[in-house]
Amino acid sequence: MVSDVSFYEDKVKDLDVLLGSKDITNRRLGALRLFFFIVSLFMFLAGYFLKKNTILMCSAILPLAVFLVLVVVHGKLKKEIAVLEKKREVTSLYIARINGDFESLKDGGSEFEPQRHDYSLDLDVLGDHSLFALYNISETFYGREEFADLLLGKKSGSERSSGAVKELMGKRDLLIDYQCEASDPDINKNKRALINFSVRDKDIGDKKRNLARFLPFLWIIVPVVFFIYEPFASAAILLIMAVNTAVRFFVASVYDEDLTLANGVSKQADALRKLFLLLENENFEDPYMKELIAAGEKGDVSVSSWLREISSACALCNLRAQPLFALLLNCVLPFDLLCADRLFTMSRKYGDCFRKALPALSSIEALMSCAVVGLVSAESCFPEFTEGAYFEGEDIRHPLLDPAKCVPNSIKLDKTKALITGSNMSGKTTLIRTVGINALLAYAGAPVPAKRVTLGRMKIVSSMRIVDSIEEQMSTFRAELVRIGRIIEVAKENVPMLFLIDEIFRGTNSADRTEGALIVLQNLDKKHIIGLMTTHDYALCDRVSDTMENIVYYHFSEKYNDDSISFDYKLHDGVSHESNARFLMKLVGIE
Repeated sequence: MVSDVSFYEDKVKDLDVLLGSKDITNRRLGALRLFFFIVSLFMFLAGYFLKKNTILMCSAILPLAVFLVLVVVHGKLKKEIAVLEKKREVTSLYIARINGDFESLKDGGSEFEPQRHDYSLDLDVLGDHSLFALYNISETFYGREEFADLLLGKKSGSERSSGAVKELMGKRDLLIDYQCEASDPDINKNKRALINFSVRDKDIGDKKRNLARFLPFLWIIVPVVFFIYEPFASAAILLIMAVNTAVRFFVASVYDEDLTLANGVSKQADALRKLFLLLENENFEDPYMKELIAAGEKGDVSVSSWLREISSACALCNLRAQPLFALLLNCVLPFDLLCADRLFTMSRKYGDCFRKALPALSSIEALMSCAVVGLVSAESCFPEFTEGAYFEGEDIRHPLLDPAKCVPNSIKLDKTKALITGSNMSGKTTLIRTVGINALLAYAGAPVPAKRVTLGRMKIVSSMRIVDSIEEQMSTFRAELVRIGRIIEVAKENVPMLFLIDEIFRGTNSADRTEGALIVLQNLDKKHIIGLMTTHDYALCDRVSDTMENIVYYHFSEKYNDDSISFDYKLHDGVSHESNARFLMKLVGIE
């Protein structure tokens, strides 16, 4: 599978043409609106000042009616333009992903960054210029959280995920349309509003329900009294209003919190309804996708249908937003009591459905983000899984590098550990990150940026970016010891493990570094563990070759010219004994 940037470029061009046409229409409608408004105003004023010409004044209604129609049409056109502009923006982001333009990819999911994690910081999972920024297209909080959890290994992709991801990769227009629809700000205004609504297992009770249904019929008394004895009619009206007001303050007031909560639910439910409607109208063949879309159905009632009911019920509660209007409504009817009954009925009826539908939607959005890996990678494939500690990758790529400059590499680890040597800037660290990223994407259920990958299901643990901490009084060396200690701790769990260690113990002297690294490797010399360690310590390579068997050696090399150095970034077998530190110092003027 290869990325197809031309599809998105052509789509942007088509959208630009359509937007240009709509913009012309928009300007014309604006001018027409102004024209008919001025004509209507002129005719009315002319009729008024010309001896109050009633015919001319009444004639002003016609251009005014045209003006009002144009206002409605113009409003719809503006919404269409907004949708097209959003679609263009979303499509352009796919081009940015394919070209590696991270300046345009602003959502790094930093809020999901855990304080401590086995590999997140080292493999650029979250934050600026991260895997999340590159691949995430989820717009809802729940979908973004689900995708972050997949990348962090808190959840793993289902064995059924690959079929769904493959089908989604073939529905590029759907992914764009869905992201545009999901960008509705109403969805995330109150993240927990719908969840809180769905778990409110309340009932106003039969007595209050009967009271709410009975009180509106009191208004029948008014015309009866009017015909029997007219002077009492106004008193009857006041009495009914007093009864309704009393019910509001002494009976329905206990539900104020619930009714206030509903204010944020109506628009949120309607926005989610549009998402499910979009999915329900798409003809999916994958059984897992069908199962997720139907997860929240209530018998024959689709998710979008019952979300419409919830939205309508909660929309009534929105009428209470203005206190004076709310008071007027409750004077005329037991409005709050009726709203509470309707609200709780919806919650009891569809609460369980919602608690199934929302996780399903989160999973669907995470699958969509997984599909993006295959759509924007220069080359990608679905990984094959095997038993135990194993990794074999052919032409694996680092997805966060400039696609035009990224050099693919191949590597195989079969119950072995790899020591990778090479001079500075040759590509050692990039390689071990590439292995880790391909593994975590595979576990998330996504395709991987490679020609072919076969691996076991392993726990990933790394020690690469070491950060000291003044607050915790932890030096860089101490921080690295903690990271290495975590790797050895996981090694004792006797589960398949992949470790990634970059320049071990760089903060201490050469003798201690060699001895310490050897001890670490001996602790990791187990059949259920594979991993990669980069090093400049050639003495370590000699010591390891004398004492350990399950070690393979790789290296990177470079070429020197008079005043420059060039790297091929290709992995080679064996140990390198080259060093370029002095040459690099010379290049920057340090001699």
